[in-house]
Amino acid sequence: MISIKRRGETRDKLIEAGLQLMLAKGYTNTGIQEIVNQAGVPKGSFYHYFDSKENFALAIIDSFDRNHIQKIRRHLSSVESLVQDGLAAGRENESAYCSTSTSISISHPRERALDRLLAYFRSVAEEKGDCPSKSGCLIGTLSQEMSGQSELLRARLAQALDGWRAEFSQCLKLAQSEGDVRRDLCPLELSEIVLSGLEGAILRSKATNSPAPLHSFIELLPKLLQSN
Repeated sequence: MISIKRRGETRDKLIEAGLQLMLAKGYTNTGIQEIVNQAGVPKGSFYHYFDSKENFALAIIDSFDRNHIQKIRRHLSSVESLVQDGLAAGRENESAYCSTSTSISISHPRERALDRLLAYFRSVAEEKGDCPSKSGCLIGTLSQEMSGQSELLRARLAQALDGWRAEFSQCLKLAQSEGDVRRDLCPLELSEIVLSGLEGAILRSKATNSPAPLHSFIELLPKLLQSN
């Protein structure tokens, strides 16, 4: 009998193989046979865990988002409970993020909030390296390809991006309270601009196979965010 641990390892191998392939080739150009070959497992194992390629992609997105949100939180030291409350409430409560006067009780390292945000972006740039055409952002890549083809994937991709935006919003709110970020726009509006800028810079870096667009984004961002 195959142990529970062994079954979990097989599923993890499939997800990791699928993640790497879809990051490089996208959803459509990644075949199931290619996935099981890279994972080193029988093809029957795929259908044991996933009843369709779409549900497999959903599991990949879940795994990527879970790991990436942890990375963001390690850098930003945001309050997880506030973020989760904001996501659960959805857009109906977005106005709550637009109050720059609300005080925040947060435990964070000595670095100021804006510095931690920029450190996170620099870590993203380091991950992409000097050949970004071979990497990119899985969420951004699949959003471009699948948003018009699968409502299930589109909704989950949007949820992931909303989660990242909520993390940025909390950090920017704190940066505003520290006097390092302009207060004429609410944190949610600023975080939308920041997220769109990041994803756009990653896409441009991938298209040009150069880290320059991403580095330019990181260099210019403080000038756009800081008070005059």
